[in-house]
Amino acid sequence: MKIWAWAALLATSHVLAQTPERMVVLDVAAADTLQVLGSADKIIALPKASLPAYLTPLLSAHTVDTGPLNKLAYSQLRQIKPDVIYAPKLASATQTGLQQIAPTQVLSFSPTSYWQDVERNTLALASDATTQNLAKQRLHGLQQQITTLQQRIDSDNRSLLVLEHQQGHYRWRPQAAYQGLLYGVLHIKRPVNLPTQEQEVTLEQLQTWQPEALWVIDVSGAQQRQPVDMSVLETAARGTPAAQQQRIKMLQAEYWPSVAVGLQGLQLQLDEVAREW
Repeated sequence: MKIWAWAALLATSHVLAQTPERMVVLDVAAADTLQVLGSADKIIALPKASLPAYLTPLLSAHTVDTGPLNKLAYSQLRQIKPDVIYAPKLASATQTGLQQIAPTQVLSFSPTSYWQDVERNTLALASDATTQNLAKQRLHGLQQQITTLQQRIDSDNRSLLVLEHQQGHYRWRPQAAYQGLLYGVLHIKRPVNLPTQEQEVTLEQLQTWQPEALWVIDVSGAQQRQPVDMSVLETAARGTPAAQQQRIKMLQAEYWPSVAVGLQGLQLQLDEVAREW
C-alpha cells in the first residue's frame, strides 16, 4: 500500500487523499499553521471557542463548531464528510471514534522537543509541493529569528520567570508549551530552584528565586478579567532584580496559551520576546 510521505505518523484504516480538500481541525496550532499556508478555506469544522482572537478570520457562518474534544458531535462530523481530521494528542476512545469518520492525524507535541515537534507538525500539514515550499520558507525564517534572539539573550544573560495570573493569583506552570520555547529553544536562563510541578507562587518564593526579569500572562476569562494591579505585583517582587531594574512586564495574553501554537502564534511570541528583551 502506498504511504504518503507527509502522513508517516497516521494510524488509520482509511486511505488518505494526497491533497485533502475538506479538513476538520481539532488542533488550534494546526488551524493556525493551515491559515499561514493558505489552506484556511479548506477547514470545514474546528473548535471555535478555543481560537485566539488572531485566528478569528477562520470563523465563518459555514464553518461547523466541533465543540470541545470531550464532547464531539460524531454524527455531525460524519454528515460533513471530511477528507482528513487533524487533532492534538487524544484519548484512545476519542481517536478510535474519529478514525471511523475519516483519516485522523494526531499532531503530537512536547515542550521538551519544542522545535522538532513544530517542524514535524508544520510539514505534516503541507499536503502539496507549493505548501511544502512555503512551510519550509516560514520555518527557515523563524529559525533565523530564533538564532538572532539567542545571540541577544546570550549577550544579556538575565534570568526570566514567567507566571500566569488569574483573579489576583499567580501560578508557575513549568509544563506550559511556551516554557519550552523560552527555556529550551531560546536558552533563556531560569531562576534557581524553580519547582518542577505547577503551583501558586508566594511572596517568599519570589524572594527566593530572585528573577532578573518577570513576565506575566493574564489567563482570566474574558467575562471575569480585571486589570492586573501591577503595583501589587511590583510590591511582592520588591527586592528582586526584576523589580529593581523595572523588568516586570505584561505579555499579550492571546499570544501565549499554555498549549502549542502554530506558525503564526510562534511568530507573535518571538516578536514579543524581541520587544521585551
